[in-house]
Amino acid sequence: MKFNKLDKEIVSQLSKGLPIKEKIFSDICFNLGIKEDYLISRLKFFKKKGFLKRIVPSINFFKLGYVRNVLLAANVIKPNPSFIKEKLKNIPSVTHCVIRKRSPEFNYNLFMMVHAKNKDNLNEILKILKNIFCLKDFKILATKKEYKKASFNYNG
Repeated sequence: MKFNKLDKEIVSQLSKGLPIKEKIFSDICFNLGIKEDYLISRLKFFKKKGFLKRIVPSINFFKLGYVRNVLLAANVIKPNPSFIKEKLKNIPSVTHCVIRKRSPEFNYNLFMMVHAKNKDNLNEILKILKNIFCLKDFKILATKKEYKKASFNYNG
């Protein structure tokens, strides 16, 4: 299925973010000249087809007091995606997790973004992750400064 021009505009508008107000879709509907019922029907269709997973807020962890943010890079022999997903759903401090192909320069294949309020909290979370995934070979890369955090802007 290909997106038509209006579908592309809907996705582009969504990628810019939504306002915090009672009618969160009103600006998109106004900008595109469509009714809210139509927009919601398209979003349901996108979800059904797998184009849209969910609509969630973008959180500024630093402003919420999560000042210890790290990327955990681990070498996992045979990563099991369903096991990883099942275990991580109970650990809200992990916001991103991806499996990637190892490279000769950086021999890690499991990456997780971990957010904590302080050093002790971070160490607790890391201990839990090490135990769950039997991590022995890993690197912890601390966030020094965030330069950009944005959703993908789809323009067709």
